[in-house]
Order: sequence, then C-alpha cells, then structure tokens
Amino acid sequence: MHARLLTFTGNDRIDDVLFLWEATVVILRAQEGFRGVAAGIDRKAQTATILSLWASEADLVASDAALLERREAAMVRSGATMQVEQFEQVSEVSAKAPTAGSALMLTRFTVTPSVMEDALRYLEKDLLSGLLAQPGFCAMRTLFDRRTGRGVTGLSWDDPGAMEAGETMLRRQMATAAAPGLRLDDSHRIEITVFEIG
Repeated sequence: MHARLLTFTGNDRIDDVLFLWEATVVILRAQEGFRGVAAGIDRKAQTATILSLWASEADLVASDAALLERREAAMVRSGATMQVEQFEQVSEVSAKAPTAGSALMLTRFTVTPSVMEDALRYLEKDLLSGLLAQPGFCAMRTLFDRRTGRGVTGLSWDDPGAMEAGETMLRRQMATAAAPGLRLDDSHRIEITVFEIG
C-alpha cells in the first residue's frame, strides 16, 4: 500500500481546505487503485491534513492529475501553502476504526539508514504492545519513505482525553526502551473530520 499525505498550512480560513476536499472524495473513489481517505484539522497550528491510500505506487502517481485542480482550489480559497509527500505504508494495526471527531496524534520521525529495519520493527512491535491495552486506542498506521529515511506515524484515539493518556504511556515506554537511530520530530494533534478507510 502507498500513501499521499497533503499538509495545508494557512490561517484562520484553514477549514475551507476540508470543505473543498470533502467534495473531492467522489473523484478519489473513481480512481484506479484507490483504497481510502482520511482528513483532519489542527486549528491551533492552522493546518489541515489529508491522507489518501493506494494499492500501488503506480496508482498513486496516476491519480495525481485528476486531483491537481482540487488541490490548487483549496490553496486559493484558504490562502494556505501545501506540502505533498509520498510514502509506503509499512504497518497498520487497528483495534477499531476511528470516526469523525476522533483524535489523531501525527508524529514525524527520521531513521538512520544503517538501522532502518530495526527502527521500523521497534515502531511496529515494541511500541504497539503497550498501545493495544490502552483505553480508547483505535489504530496505528506507519508511513515511510525508504529513500529519505523520513516517516510519519499516526495514532488515533476515541477522544483527546484518551490520546493524552496514551501519549503519557508512550513517553514512559520510550524513555526506558528507545530505539537507536530513531529520532522523533514534530507532532500534531488533529481532529479527524473524514475517515473512509476499510
């Protein structure tokens, strides 16, 4: 599975991005290899995030032209800037599907190439063991670009309270068993507004 991650950074009109993109779901569904979409907003940071999943990298690339006009319209309407990233989905674990209104903690990370596989295994297994027992945990999805060593992990929860408790547990776990060569970068707390991933 492959993923396109769009991040719009703007101003107090950032909600306009999602208004336009909710109408774009119809276009997404018509594309070959489309496997789902999720979107959310971080009003404090004035960012909107849209994730689309594709059966193959070829399907992802082929869909780009059909969506270009919508992306540009979202930028014009909201006054936002846009970052487009492509990743491979390297892991997914779901206790239950998040819904609109669920909380998402999106964390970027960087991995030293020489320990790439060990670091990914740590994210996929060691961290996950504690998460599954946490009240309110929904799902964990890890995206990675093997060419650059950059990735994104998304942890979804029933609500912000469950997310805060889960983050506290994760910090304790990582303090005692951190993975060499893995650097966690910035995190965003996002309210999920659209979730259509089977």
